[in-house]
This record gives sequence, structure tokens and C-alpha cells, in this order.
Amino acid sequence: MKEGKWIPVPRKTINEEWNKKGDAHGKVDIDGLIQAGLLKRTPHYSIEKGICYCYKIPDDIQIECLDYYYSLHLEIKRQTFHNLMDGKVIKKPKSSVLYDENKNPLPDVIVKAIKGIEGTLYNHKEIDAYFKEAILGVKTKAQKLRLANDLRCYENIIYHTNWDSITEELAYYVPAYEPQKSGRITEKEGGLQSCSRPMKKAAFSFPNCHNYDLKSSQVYILKGWFEKADICTDFLKNYLANDKAEWAKEIGISVNCLKNCMYSKFMGAVSPMNFIYWDNIVGKYKQEFFNLSVTEYIWEYTRRQLESQNITDEDEINKLAETRLSNFINFVKPLDLQLQKFYKWLLFTYCKGNQKRGVVKNLTGMAFNLNEYQDDEGNYYKDKLSTLKRRITAFFLQGTEAAF
Repeated sequence: MKEGKWIPVPRKTINEEWNKKGDAHGKVDIDGLIQAGLLKRTPHYSIEKGICYCYKIPDDIQIECLDYYYSLHLEIKRQTFHNLMDGKVIKKPKSSVLYDENKNPLPDVIVKAIKGIEGTLYNHKEIDAYFKEAILGVKTKAQKLRLANDLRCYENIIYHTNWDSITEELAYYVPAYEPQKSGRITEKEGGLQSCSRPMKKAAFSFPNCHNYDLKSSQVYILKGWFEKADICTDFLKNYLANDKAEWAKEIGISVNCLKNCMYSKFMGAVSPMNFIYWDNIVGKYKQEFFNLSVTEYIWEYTRRQLESQNITDEDEINKLAETRLSNFINFVKPLDLQLQKFYKWLLFTYCKGNQKRGVVKNLTGMAFNLNEYQDDEGNYYKDKLSTLKRRITAFFLQGTEAAF
């Protein structure tokens, strides 16, 4: 956390992605990259708790690359793009993914959703103004890395822009999409879906453009699943009916931070222990429902809030964040019992009753293979149960959201 965010990616996933058959890049040597100082890895690992290593490119390398971006990002419009591996001109933008890794067509609902997205207008003049101001205001590593992500997103937008239709302020681009395993559709290589809020605000600065907050939909979706499982929904009803600003104020965080923490709780996700300052907190709160991604949201919110007040003392930041984390844990205690019942029902009742040859499907038609988590008799492996709980919950909840 001190040097920036880490990415919780299992070593197995890295090997599968980077060492694909026929991949021109060849085998990746993770340990060699770490020894060479080109990759960093956290020391925390636990099969029992479902905690994997976290990796990231060292901040100094990212910042060095970013320095080159500063002078280039406003000059790449209308330029010819080349493949750096063979030098050939790239003529066509990347297209959306409509087939799975086995070349089978994706479910109809996903294909229709992707094909139904024609494109979007964006205000390139305001984006340029945003970058000019943001570049001059960069002071911390976190700001530089956040800006680097925005620049990469903008490169992808420009790459897919139809420059024949550009006006003084507006341009039009057609994003390329690919589905996640849950069926949720994401924009390939970033774009306006993955950039920062200030960049989104700049991009959509034109009349009759509205931003809709869909985070409450997750609560309704979970409530529907609770009802299907015959689990009490009192906490969720109360959460939906009342002013979240009051709860956020009592905890000491913003409404948006509260929503992010609640969303993490619903999904049952547990981020790896990649927090430099939180070992003592992890020891204090060992409850099964404790979610380290919640820790990240609250710590990051507290850090930014205090730094805006010119308070950078790490002990002061950690102390306040610890208090807020404790407040949030107490706030969600009534929900935790119901969530544990839901996870149990989902794994041992719903999945057991709806799987065919070890495969279950969500509302989008996407499939989840349970066979790697259970033996031939259908018994879940204990050392994989924690990981399965998180993944299967996200698979069904996100799948329900994506289907609508």
C-alpha cells in the first residue's frame, strides 16, 4: 500500500496466461523477473485462508514509462500504429470477443449485448485539458500511477476513434469488449470504463449526458438470492430504505467508500494480505467475514482524506483507518450471519442440485466448472473451499447483474 496498489493474481493464473501454447513471448520466468528487479511480489501466502501472492511492476519503472507518456499523449492522434514485434502497420482496431477460449460461440445474451453497443461520443477537447492540468499537478507516486492508467486508457480510446467524424469538441469511438467468466462485459484494454472519475467527467462533458449509479442494484440482486434461499432480508431492506449518508458518517467514511465496502462484502471476496501496516489489524479481527478488500478501501480513503489536509504521518493515518475499519465491522455484523448461511446454501444446496457433470450456469448462460473444486464423489476439497466460496458467489451475483 505504501508504494501503490498490488494485483492479487495467483501464480497459476500468470503461468496459464503468459505461457499459452503458441504464445510468441515464450515461457515466463517469474522468479527471474523478481530477481532482476522487474517484478515485485508480496511475502504473504496461505492455502488455508485462500490468500495468494500479489505482484506488481516496481513503481520506479512505471513512473519512468509515465514520463515518456507526458510528451506523447497529445501527439498520437491520427497517427499510424505499428506492431512493435514485427514493425507492420496495424490497420484495424481490435474487435470484441464473441467466442470462448475453445472457439465456441458465447451465450446469445452476451453476444447480443456486445453487438448492441454501437459506440459512444466523448469530448476530446475536455480530455486534453484534463491531462494538461493533471500532468502539472502530479506530486505523489499514487497520482503519477493513476495518471498513467488514464493515459493508457486514452491511447485505447484514440486507437478505436473514427477521426473522420470528429468535431472541434466531440469524437466518436467504438469500444471492443470481452466477457468475464461471470458474463459481465468489460472493455478491452481499458478505455472510458477503466479510467479515473475526473477523466470520465471530462469525456462526458456534453449536453444530455447522465451518469447512473448502479451499485444499489447489487443489494437488490443479493436480496433476491436471499429470498430464493429463504434467508432473512431485514438488514438488506433496512440498508435499501434508509439514508446511507448517516451510516457512512457514523463509520467515518464517504457514501461511495461505504458502497464499495458493502459490495465487497456481498461478493465474499478476500484480497491477499498485501498491506504493509495492517498485520496487527489482521490479528485483531479474525472473524470469518473479515474482508481485506474492505481494509484497502477504508485505508485508501483515509489516506487521501488526511493527505488533502497535509497530514502524512503514517501512524496517524493507520490509527484513524483502524477505528473506521472497526466501526464498519460492527455495522455489518447483523448481515454476516445471513451471508454465511447464503454461502453454505449456495454451495451445498443450489450448486449440488443444479450442476450437470460438475458444471453450473448463471443467468447469462456462462458456465462454472466445479470439478476442480470437488472429488469424484462430489465432496468439496477443504483447501479450496474458501476460494470457491468467493468465486462462485461473484459468478452468480455478477451473472445476474449482467443478464439484466
